[in-house]
Amino acid sequence: MKSLACISEYIIINFSCLNKAIKMQKNVKEMSFEEALRELQEIVQDVETKDNALDLIVQKYERGVELKKRCDLLLKEAKLKVEKIISEEETEEVSF
Repeated sequence: MKSLACISEYIIINFSCLNKAIKMQKNVKEMSFEEALRELQEIVQDVETKDNALDLIVQKYERGVELKKRCDLLLKEAKLKVEKIISEEETEEVSF
């Protein structure tokens, strides 16, 4: 019974790692702000709390840099949209 429990635990751990690996394969350019931020937070937590091999830490760091760039881009786009809306409102108010 003990070996069955060990096998079950092994499968669960590896399935969890597989899910994370699949998630990391998602194209960053297709992610929403929320998706990118969530994955970035998970990477930070993993690196801070788990004993990872150096190669894995470097891979996660590279992915984190991509995710940060995506978040920055989406925030910049949102800011520009808001500024455009405000500018259009001010123009409409002046024309009356």
